[in-house]
Amino acid sequence: MAAAEARDPDAVLLMENFARMLGIGIANYVNIFEPERLAIGGGLSRASDLFFDRAVQEAGARALPALWKRTHVALAEGGADAGVIGAGLLAALELRRERDTDLSTATTSEGIE
Repeated sequence: MAAAEARDPDAVLLMENFARMLGIGIANYVNIFEPERLAIGGGLSRASDLFFDRAVQEAGARALPALWKRTHVALAEGGADAGVIGAGLLAALELRRERDTDLSTATTSEGIE
């Protein structure tokens, strides 16, 4: 990322190729799953100025127009920590579900409803 930000030609080319491939991936995702919203996050999002606009442009050129019009692509609000935040939320939901199941089983087996 530092090399691309310093305008190293090889690094810039690498980021351009990455943006193009990411755009193709986004378009395929839109065409298959028809999302209303799509968020880009994780550590790479710190360097979004190097690829994001180009990736969205590529996706828009490749996705089905009707689907693309109703899809909003943005950077995740959690930024680079979005994946960790999502994993934490998922873990909390699973723990809660497990706790609720344990409580339900305990009250039913004791004859308390």
